Amino acid sequence: MYVVLHLTCQSIECSMKGLLLAKDFDRFRPQEKPTRKNPNGFGHQIVLLVETTLSEYKLNPLRGALKRELADLGDRYAAHELRYAGITDIFFDPRQFHVSSVTKRLHAMHRLIRKIHRRDSGGNS
Repeated sequence: MYVVLHLTCQSIECSMKGLLLAKDFDRFRPQEKPTRKNPNGFGHQIVLLVETTLSEYKLNPLRGALKRELADLGDRYAAHELRYAGITDIFFDPRQFHVSSVTKRLHAMHRLIRKIHRRDSGGNS
């Protein structure tokens, strides 16, 4: 189960970064990961990535159960606690994470990605 949670977070991270880069590559490329010059990069902060993406695309902000679930997952993901067969397995039962709101919104994320892709490719997909 940890693998599924880790890969879910990783897919959210990559998708949000891709959407931001599609929106304004020059603006968001330097923010993709923290560096010495830019310690405020997105890194693995999926809540920040999702909130920034929603704002950029003028979509409703995170709230309620979705925000709580994503924050819970995001904290563990950023701390690398959802990786494959780690010490975390001993301390946390992966079933403690409620992810139903997050998984429902993954479909909406996929639709947005397809819409952006169609727009950017001239409708040839």
